Amino acid sequence: MSDLETVSKDVVISRRKPLIVVIVLLITSAVVHGSIDGRWSPKQDLIAQGEKLNELPDTAGDWIFNQVLEMDETAIEILQCHGWEQREYLHQATGQV
Repeated sequence: MSDLETVSKDVVISRRKPLIVVIVLLITSAVVHGSIDGRWSPKQDLIAQGEKLNELPDTAGDWIFNQVLEMDETAIEILQCHGWEQREYLHQATGQV
């Protein structure tokens, strides 16, 4: 094998390494994102997890539950919520909301 062939082969291999790294990172990113957002989870599991929000406590230290706030339907669609609870708490000592 000549020196020119060896150099040419090394150049081809060195050009492929970044491509392979990018492909591996892209696939890894897709798998992690799919796992986090529940893409591969049964819908019932996601709904059950969302329903656990109903178990939020009515008190947290000096803060007491005041009211449930409504969330905009557009926001729910954009966020793809499987459950949500927007609450307002009142600080007992200061009255701060």
